[in-house]
Amino acid sequence: MTNTFEALGLSQGLLATIGELGYVTPTPVQEASIRYMLQGSDVIGQAQTGTGKTAAYALPLIDRIDTDRREAQVLVLTPTRELAVQVATAFKGYAKHRRLNVVAIYGGQPISTQMRSLHAGVHVLVATPGRLIDHMNRGSISLKTVQSVVLDEADEMLAMGFIDDVETILAGLPTPHQTALYSATMPDAILRLTKRYMTNPQIVAIASKQQTAEHIEQRAYEALHSDRFEVLSRLLQFEQPSAAMIFCRTRMDVDNVGEKLTARGFNCDTLHGELSQTQRDRVMHRFRTNQSDILVATDVAARGLDVDHVTHVINYELPPDPEIYVHRIGRTGRAGRSGVAISITTPRERFVLRTIERMTKAAIATAPLPTLADLRLKQKSQLAQKVLDTITKEDLSTERALIQGMGEGHNLETIAAAALRIAFGEQLHGSDHDPIINSINAAARGYQTAPASAPRGNGDKPFRPQDRESVRLWLDIGREKGIRAGDIVGAIANEANIPGRLIGSIELHDGFSYVSVPSRDARKVIDVLNRATIRGHKVRANIVVAKKGN
Repeated sequence: MTNTFEALGLSQGLLATIGELGYVTPTPVQEASIRYMLQGSDVIGQAQTGTGKTAAYALPLIDRIDTDRREAQVLVLTPTRELAVQVATAFKGYAKHRRLNVVAIYGGQPISTQMRSLHAGVHVLVATPGRLIDHMNRGSISLKTVQSVVLDEADEMLAMGFIDDVETILAGLPTPHQTALYSATMPDAILRLTKRYMTNPQIVAIASKQQTAEHIEQRAYEALHSDRFEVLSRLLQFEQPSAAMIFCRTRMDVDNVGEKLTARGFNCDTLHGELSQTQRDRVMHRFRTNQSDILVATDVAARGLDVDHVTHVINYELPPDPEIYVHRIGRTGRAGRSGVAISITTPRERFVLRTIERMTKAAIATAPLPTLADLRLKQKSQLAQKVLDTITKEDLSTERALIQGMGEGHNLETIAAAALRIAFGEQLHGSDHDPIINSINAAARGYQTAPASAPRGNGDKPFRPQDRESVRLWLDIGREKGIRAGDIVGAIANEANIPGRLIGSIELHDGFSYVSVPSRDARKVIDVLNRATIRGHKVRANIVVAKKGN
């Protein structure tokens, strides 16, 4: 059997570590790369995230390091802080039985902390280009002893504008040295880089499993551009994903979509390049630990993030490059799980969809948008199942005694129906008027219609059942202090320990804001907010008016 780590020439010590980690068979990119890397050859690897490429270069490089020399022998360049940390962690895991010092260097961390780590000695240096050049200019890092350099996610370094920094770093390396470059795509600028700085490179091209999208159900929903957000909101209500990533093209789109979703009661966070490192860490911790259900992000900000439990990926707009689409949908359907990839498209994007179908080798059906009737039917089905689950799993003795006390003159069905009306109001009835569907149908018939708005309840979001027993709070901070709806939700959810889905409509003004919270939690929320800060600003909160009904 040749498809084993033993057959690739790795040392016995490293093979033992691999066995402890549960690795049995090398992935295609590992099998193709490791032997070349052990030989010291330059390698060009075209492989997607999730194919095992980190181990493909880390394992052979670890085997070639002389641990008695306390100097940087391996340099790995990554486009983002998240990927740098991920790669450094992988190196440490693979080398846990060797005296190997691995240091990650990236922006957002105090440079003094990094200097102390470097002073202790380093064998493997994992760095983002900008911060590495900063250290080189300060004289705190020398590349004179580097024997091997890896460019991981080279196309993303190009997209983020790091290519000049990369060339500066490569030009400063000693001769000779080994160069490995891994990239999901091979733009012309990357190919020029390989010709200038690599010598007789071995080509490793792996067709990722993401290309065939075997475990991912792909769907598209066609709508007018002006209806995109309403379509997104309807799909989230219908799909009810436990963990979803929504991709937008720009930071402004991310902030806009995130703020609107939060105002409508979705448990949502945003991620883009203009967030501070502390904010990025907090957002990713919330998403990884299921404290938020939805992450709205740009492609660059989300690169290098490794979250296995994503159930849905939604393209708010199709990306300009079909290969970016493949990267996006690869965020779901991981670790053997199934996933759903949804795209909101316009009629003009039909040809782009066909190109994507050819790349993913999977049909992407343009599905009809769920109607309000579909949504109500699904809600009723889920409610019925929840009731049945409660009957089988919960102790209902207290509730039974209460119902028995009301039993005179009323049958049990009537009592149960009244309880549902109290809990859900008119939501299980609803209106047959569906402005989103009407707008889409009109567009399909060729009419030019004005943007439709979904039926609204209190504030700037559709009515939700929890609004029936809520109070409206006034906060003395607003947009002029940089406050977003997500900041208010985060403060209440984290400090008062209230699930984000129970927080009602949020209305932002320049100097103040309104937020609806459950009546039973109002006093706790006020007390918490009056002791808290939001974006560094002290908050004063008061009850405005209690409301009941719609």
